[in-house]
Amino acid sequence: MNEQNNNIESYVNEVLDNMSAIDNINSRLTSELLSKVYIEVVRREPFLLSKIPEEFHTEEMCELAIKTDPSMAIYYFKKEFQTEKFLMPIIKKNWRYLQYLNKDIQTESLCEEAITQSPFAINYVEKQTDKLLWLAISKLRESGHKIKLEELGLYSSFDYI
Repeated sequence: MNEQNNNIESYVNEVLDNMSAIDNINSRLTSELLSKVYIEVVRREPFLLSKIPEEFHTEEMCELAIKTDPSMAIYYFKKEFQTEKFLMPIIKKNWRYLQYLNKDIQTESLCEEAITQSPFAINYVEKQTDKLLWLAISKLRESGHKIKLEELGLYSSFDYI
């Protein structure tokens, strides 16, 4: 076991020293060993998730990447991990990430969270339901600001709310 840990460490260092080594180790290691190496690589350098083949992405890798750089989930996770479970902590950190989500993964809960942080998030909601629109309007009212509806991306016969 200790020898295997030493081997994992040496492969991890190889990848960290030279990112193109990922292609090299893919052909040299078993899937089981590759998985262990890749988890450790992402633990140390989450941005390398983008270089790791999708078939090796795991929940653990996704969680590690989110902690360091939330945008990793949006850009590099395989679709299987682009779920509310992984995306909600990202939206909670910064509502602006909503604008990068594909419309098919924007859930009402993710949109509500973003709008709760900033009513301007409504501009990035693909499916603007009445519920979400009213949430944005109520958040504006709570803040005491008068704002033109068009600034929210809304148009009406009224100029202000």
